[in-house]
Amino acid sequence: LNALPDYVLLDPTLLVGTPGHITASTGYDALSHVTEGILSTLANEMSDTINKGAVLEVLKWLPVAYNEPQNVKARAHMQAAAAIGGWMLGHVHCNSGHSFAHVLGSMFGMPHGYGCAYAMPYVTEFNAVEWPEKTKMVGGLFGVKCAGNEAPEQIGKMVCDAVVHLRDVVLQMKPAKELPHDRARFDEAAEKFMDAAFQLFNPRKMTPADARKILDKIYA
Repeated sequence: LNALPDYVLLDPTLLVGTPGHITASTGYDALSHVTEGILSTLANEMSDTINKGAVLEVLKWLPVAYNEPQNVKARAHMQAAAAIGGWMLGHVHCNSGHSFAHVLGSMFGMPHGYGCAYAMPYVTEFNAVEWPEKTKMVGGLFGVKCAGNEAPEQIGKMVCDAVVHLRDVVLQMKPAKELPHDRARFDEAAEKFMDAAFQLFNPRKMTPADARKILDKIYA
């Protein structure tokens, strides 16, 4: 928290022409900040109001920035949403999705935005068992329509699929298995997740066995 700035200068023209894969991965990092912030145990009514607005901003403008790299308006909206995500990160933090991104980065050199994009759908699915209504609310931001009689596991799967669709179809991010990794170290990675800071704010307690299952889904 001592590193938080007093002022931030945002100039969207600096981002014009950023390659698509960098736009997608950094945009997904911003999306994970505000989505995980909603699904953090430190979340409250005020932070949810702010984070929900930022999620909608990213969902509207990230595909535009990806498909139109010269679009200054899209870059400006994404900068604003990313700044909000950084601001909220200092207040409600993130959940286990960021724990995965940090460990995958440190162990396998995975770029942080990719780690967020790969982990967030499956961590959200995992947490739905504990927080079905809040997961449903997040799903609504992604356009998921629930009938109202879904089991928590069904809600989690529906939201997971929507997040994966954005990643794989809309933003065309490459599969995790195409990036460097070592399956022989997956059990070691699963243990490391237990010591990662953002695990403290995850709605559902995660075991190494749970983390290993999520790893297998990420690299399927």
